[in-house]
Amino acid sequence: MTLTRISRRTIVKAGVGAAVGTTALHLGARRAPAVIRRQGEVKLTFAAIKTFGPDYIAEILGQFEEENPGITVEYIELPTPNNSTEVHTYLVNSLNARNGEPDVFTQDCIWIPEFGGAGLALPLDDFVTDDDKAAYFPGLIENCTWDGKIVAWPWMVDGGFMFYRKDLLDKYSLEAPTSWDELISSAQQVVEGEGNPDLAGFLWQGKQAEVLVCNWVEFLGSAGGSTLDGTTVTINNEAGAKALQLMVDLIYEARVTPEAVLTYDEEPSR
Repeated sequence: MTLTRISRRTIVKAGVGAAVGTTALHLGARRAPAVIRRQGEVKLTFAAIKTFGPDYIAEILGQFEEENPGITVEYIELPTPNNSTEVHTYLVNSLNARNGEPDVFTQDCIWIPEFGGAGLALPLDDFVTDDDKAAYFPGLIENCTWDGKIVAWPWMVDGGFMFYRKDLLDKYSLEAPTSWDELISSAQQVVEGEGNPDLAGFLWQGKQAEVLVCNWVEFLGSAGGSTLDGTTVTINNEAGAKALQLMVDLIYEARVTPEAVLTYDEEPSR
C-alpha cells in the first residue's frame, strides 16, 4: 500500500477515511478540524482494525503527532475484519451516542451510504484536492462518495492473488497455471505424486459468510461476469452460473479442493 500526502499528513486531522475495493475499509470522521483546533491541546481517537498490526498503526500515528504538535491520538483497536458485524455494531452505537468517540474510524465500504446518509461522517471535500483524488482509481473515489460529497477516503484495496508451491511445481516440471484447466491438472498431478492425504491441491474460503461472496466474485470475474452494471444486478446469467459451478466442481468433480473449505474463512485457509 502506498501512503500519499493526504493519508500521511491529514488522515486524523481532517478525518480522512480508508477504503477496501471487494471487502473495502474506510475512515470517516465527525468533527471539523477547525472546531477541534479551537480547543487548544487536542486528543483524538482513531478506531481501526488491526489488519496491518499494532506496529504499523503506532508508526503512522506517531508520525502524525510529530507533524502536528499539540495533537495526540488514542488508538482504539477494532476486531479483525472477519468480525464485521461486531465492528459495525460498535461503530453504530458509538457514533449514535455522539459522545465524541471515535473521531476517525475504519469501516467496510458497504457502510458508507449508511453512515453518510445518517450524517455520521464528515464531508471531506474541503480537505482533498484533485491531485489527491488522482492518486486513486476513480471507482475508489466514487465508492467514497455519498450524495455528491466525499465522506470517506481510501485506506486499502483488496486484490485476489493465487499463491502456489514453487518447490512442488518445479519437482513435477510444471509451470504456474494460467487457466483453471491448468490449475486443476497441475494440482491433481502434484497431489497424486506426493501421496500425502493432508496435502490439498487448491484452497479457498467457502464458509457461509462474507468470505464466500468475496471468493465467488473472483471466480465470477474470471468467467467474464460482473455484479453490477451501474443500475442493474448482473449475476443471474451464464457467467454467474459458470463461476458457481466451477467452485462446486473443484470440490466434487476435480477433487483438488477438500470439502473442508466449506467451513474455512481467512485464517484456516492460510
